[in-house]
Amino acid sequence: MDKLKKIAAVLAEKNKIALICHINPDGDTVGSALALYAVLRKKGKSADIFCADAISEKLKYLPFSDRFNINRERRYDAAVAVDCGDRGRMGVMAEVFDSADIKICVDHHKSNGLTCDYTRVEPEKASTAEIVYALIKAFDESALDKDSATAVYAGILTDTGMFSYPATAAETHRIAADLYGFGIDASDIAYNVLKKTAKKGFLLTHRALSRTRFFNGDRIGVVAFFLRDFEETGAGAGDTEGIVNSVQNIDGVYVAIALTEIDATHYRVSIRTKDPVDASDIAGVFGGGGHRLAAGCRLDGDIEDIVDKLVKAAGDLLV
Repeated sequence: MDKLKKIAAVLAEKNKIALICHINPDGDTVGSALALYAVLRKKGKSADIFCADAISEKLKYLPFSDRFNINRERRYDAAVAVDCGDRGRMGVMAEVFDSADIKICVDHHKSNGLTCDYTRVEPEKASTAEIVYALIKAFDESALDKDSATAVYAGILTDTGMFSYPATAAETHRIAADLYGFGIDASDIAYNVLKKTAKKGFLLTHRALSRTRFFNGDRIGVVAFFLRDFEETGAGAGDTEGIVNSVQNIDGVYVAIALTEIDATHYRVSIRTKDPVDASDIAGVFGGGGHRLAAGCRLDGDIEDIVDKLVKAAGDLLV
């Protein structure tokens, strides 16, 4: 029995199951967790879903997105870390994971280092949602419906950049085609989880991008979001999602870095790269991780010192 079937068997056997997303949740972790939640609930399981950070307004479009953090058992039969390969990336929800009798991880990050009873990591996959789709089919294919298919599609769509990133494969498209069979509205999903922008988000984007700085012969671009930006525009941290891609898309820029102020000395860092630069190598210098073209970490200190350190780490890969 392969690992995916073993995980499916555990989920079939257990009743109280916790699903845990990573901090600063993106569409892949949220979509994957919501798809599992929908299927487990449909099969009569007592499933709960957790994330240490609030999900973005865009992702609230997804079915069951209002079920995050509404219940919490003292102990779970099993906990599944979804698209999360590091205990620290669970934030305060690591406590839920730690308390479970059986620990499971389903992920596609090559930097995955989470110790679990059962682990399924496929770095070659463009999204964790693809793995979750296979897991659901192994668990009970009859439980798939429009809601769970919508969540899977959203996860795939966001982590492939609307099927444009290099990791997107023929199998990715085959899964997407299968999901159409459940009646999903692909156009509506794409608009709501990727394209729709509130005025406050637009204002935040304009403010941040107008301050973009370039280094290393314009091959590195750095954009920053400060607490005052959120206060003055009414936007939230979730509204920063995807803005760094505008810097990455600039011709000649190989490394795009976004810093989001958490407080005066703490910053969340998102890194996007073009080949041949590996974003996870840059993040790894600072204890972070991720994918070849998208990674992240958290850094403490003065922002100018942080920028200098990130630019140096990126520049060392550009020589």
